[in-house]
Amino acid sequence: MPVNQLIRGRRRSLATALLLGICLVAATHLILPILSPLPQPAYTGQDAVPSSLPDYAQPDDLHTAHLGRRYLSNDQPSPWGHPVMDMSCSMHTCFNFSRCRQGFTVYVYPKPTGEGDGVLGSDDESNAELGGGGETYDKILRAIRLSPYYTDDPEKACIFVPGIDTLDRDSLSPRFKAKAAAVITGYSHWHGRGENHLIFNLYAGTWPNYYEHELGIPTNRAILAKASFSTTNIRSLFDLSFPLVHSQHPLSAPAQTVAASPEPYLAKARRPILLSFKGKRYVIGSGSASRNSLYHLDNGKDILLFTTCKHGDNWRRYSDSRCALDNARYGMWDYDNLLHNSTFCLVPRGRRLGSYRFLEVLQAGCIPVVLSNDWELPFSEVIDWRRAAVWADERQLLQLPDIVRSIPDWRVIQMRQQCRFLYSAYFSSVQSIVRVTLEILADRISYLRRPGLFWNSRPGGLLVRPPFSLNPCYYPFYGPRPGPPCPAGRVEHVTAVLFCGPGCHNSLLLGVLRSLTGNGGLVRQIFVVWRSSLSPMPPSMSTLRRLVGNKIRIALSGGGGSADGNPLSLIEMPDWSLISQDAVLLINASALSAPIPQHWHQQLQQLYRLAFSVWRAQTDRAVGLQGGLHFYDDFQERWSLTTAPASGVSCLLGPVLMLHRYYAYLMSSPFAERLRRVASVFDGCDLLAWSFLVSHVTGRPPAQLLEHRTAWAQPEFLGSRQLCLQPLANALGSAMPLTVSRARMDPVS
Repeated sequence: MPVNQLIRGRRRSLATALLLGICLVAATHLILPILSPLPQPAYTGQDAVPSSLPDYAQPDDLHTAHLGRRYLSNDQPSPWGHPVMDMSCSMHTCFNFSRCRQGFTVYVYPKPTGEGDGVLGSDDESNAELGGGGETYDKILRAIRLSPYYTDDPEKACIFVPGIDTLDRDSLSPRFKAKAAAVITGYSHWHGRGENHLIFNLYAGTWPNYYEHELGIPTNRAILAKASFSTTNIRSLFDLSFPLVHSQHPLSAPAQTVAASPEPYLAKARRPILLSFKGKRYVIGSGSASRNSLYHLDNGKDILLFTTCKHGDNWRRYSDSRCALDNARYGMWDYDNLLHNSTFCLVPRGRRLGSYRFLEVLQAGCIPVVLSNDWELPFSEVIDWRRAAVWADERQLLQLPDIVRSIPDWRVIQMRQQCRFLYSAYFSSVQSIVRVTLEILADRISYLRRPGLFWNSRPGGLLVRPPFSLNPCYYPFYGPRPGPPCPAGRVEHVTAVLFCGPGCHNSLLLGVLRSLTGNGGLVRQIFVVWRSSLSPMPPSMSTLRRLVGNKIRIALSGGGGSADGNPLSLIEMPDWSLISQDAVLLINASALSAPIPQHWHQQLQQLYRLAFSVWRAQTDRAVGLQGGLHFYDDFQERWSLTTAPASGVSCLLGPVLMLHRYYAYLMSSPFAERLRRVASVFDGCDLLAWSFLVSHVTGRPPAQLLEHRTAWAQPEFLGSRQLCLQPLANALGSAMPLTVSRARMDPVS
């Protein structure tokens, strides 16, 4: 081929390629935009969220967890004529810590009566509109006054709570207080901004939109403890998500609901019904989308979802074609039976994000399946709800059966047990709910925040005191766990506390000390509390030191009889910070027979070693002698005691008791102030007070040892001890914390 032809062929190829390239570029910029859809804007946050979504969202809509909820921001005017809450608030910017220098205290303003507040007249109409709060709010205020943080002096207060009911802020509700804003802004310590004020609220907004910040009262810098909070509107680590509680919710309840009323399906993985729901169906309006679609999931076998259109006066006006069938099926199952026979219980949103059903399913031990997008679950600041609840997306409703069926049996059992624990520890009463609220605030202010382990493990955050320790190693409840091992030295020896009350003399005290010293180095520290009426002066310290030796530290307190004339109580502990060992041995020397024969010393030493070995195996329990059993006497209509050996044991009445050092701290703290007061009034109730305290904390019975009746004087078990059972239970805010065991710890040889 000639060279010229080859060059011309290559030039034609290059020209053809260049022409095709130009055509491709032109098609890209001119033709494709006509054929292609409009470009989608990039997701930039809440402003890009559509204002409404269909019942079943398209895949492109699932890029956000928010459903376009409207809320008021700082730059939006308030339609209620009050400043909108400061969304930028935190404890460092909107809280005055200088008011809390004397500790965490709470003051409740008096209920408004129409006069004396400086903001209202005294006409009868104002009094009727303001007087008296709702039943639930009265319980909340009473729970605050019963807490150890309450103060009646506003000048010493760290937190202020309005005296007027702020729970129901639905303007269509008969419980709505229209003049609440005037009362609150007129408080002497409001100062226009509401710093250090705590406002409780259950219902915000009204038909048809139920906006959650539609309170009709100024919130400004006040802390909101509010039900149905959304994750987009709650001020993190400032506001609190409060549970929605019914007016019939009890003020106080048993401390250990699980131990008091075990249910048959607690240890079984699957109950007869897999998933259930029974409740109202909102045909139109807020909260209607999810509930209107539940019938798609009902298979009539292990998934039972019952709804009714019958609610409100105008339900027939808005009824649809399914209402007749739904109303007919609604009565097939009793609500409580349905809950207790279901493995999972659906908790869809109502008109607002929260629902009464959430606490009801927790109480029944049914695992909640939350169908309420963007809901901040109650006390989520401290409670890890991933261990007790299942989340489902409202836009992916049809995936619910596959989600709950995929959860393994071992996980179901764990979640059910966690549900029962969380309810009994934090939600079983208004008093518990309010205490959780106050403890969270107290932790924020003191900077002693309980770790998540304390809140999410038994016995719960309310029964763990940060001033004692934030290290789980120093508490008796927590077994092996990840992390560095706990030091073993604190559980190798014993601190003994000897109580010498009326009838105790020097020779008896010295005899007990000899039994403690010759015990192979078990006892490392001895406290002697002396209140004897027979010998005004105890033995000298030089005499005691010669007896116990230099290896044992000994301390003596008291001298002479009781100043108030009352007998010595076994709750008069020395300063807990001076106790060096975790094992504390309490001995009532006055109950010993005197003089002590020599062969009894060896018997007592064996008893101490047995008590210590049993205690080390279960450090959260009390170990001692002479158990008693409580029972309710229908004839006398009161709690009574029996000491029949075959009846079981729920409390300890003998003169020797071993328990953990933490209980000594609790007994001396404000937590047990009412318990100490009852024990000081009733003679012989001091040992019972220890049993009540330990069972209240752990929900477990004491461990009873083999009784050595030859060494001990026979006490009078009955008498006044029968009378202090109910007052002791009331002092702890529980019906009856004692639980029963039929086991007894006897030595092998």
